Amino acid sequence: LAGRETKFAAMAIPGPAAESVRVVSDFAVAFSSGTPVAGGIIAIAGTGAGAMRVTDGRILQRRDGWGWLLGDRGSAVWLGRQAMQATLHCLERGDSPGPLTEAVLAQAGTSTVSTTLQFCYAQPPTWLATLATLVSETAAIDPIAERIAASAADQVLSSISALVPAPAEAVVLGGSVLTRPGPVQDRVVTQLSADLDHRPRMATDGLVGALWLALAPYAEHDPRVHQRLVSSAVRGGAAAE
Repeated sequence: LAGRETKFAAMAIPGPAAESVRVVSDFAVAFSSGTPVAGGIIAIAGTGAGAMRVTDGRILQRRDGWGWLLGDRGSAVWLGRQAMQATLHCLERGDSPGPLTEAVLAQAGTSTVSTTLQFCYAQPPTWLATLATLVSETAAIDPIAERIAASAADQVLSSISALVPAPAEAVVLGGSVLTRPGPVQDRVVTQLSADLDHRPRMATDGLVGALWLALAPYAEHDPRVHQRLVSSAVRGGAAAE
């Protein structure tokens, strides 16, 4: 382990057991939660966004995942920012508000440029992610929301294509924007299915990914073992509900 990871492991698990701990990226965990194969591409669009090529839990290449300030194109925060900017433009021009603008203003509880700006800057930056669902919900009836959703999908696809995936390479999608049914997921899945010789897979429970990274070398990446882990996580989640 690298120095920082060694210190983290020692703090999390005191004693000799820390020497056997491996710290991996959440991208690697998400990838292994969606497929039993050792390596491929994971694209995440949740609060943040990015795409990475991984193998056996290691990051080989990355595109974006820079955080809300510098990147995360296509993320929920990115979608929310676009929705809020469109709303502010509408208010400045005095245009009649469409479904997206109405929904954004209702969620913020404001009605003017000044009150909307004041409200936004009083929130943590990631608050913008709460507006992402409004884009998905209004995309079918509001051309502005439709364009924002399409642009978010294209941003994610751009990050993936920059890694030049091979036609047969495993691609897993993770994060709420990509794993929940909606216009962004539809566009990304449709385009990837056309570019690859298979449909991308969806990330599942993070616990599945972490367990698989630990078990895969001993299970010889057997897809049946991976499926049992996924099924157990689904049953466990249903029981908890």
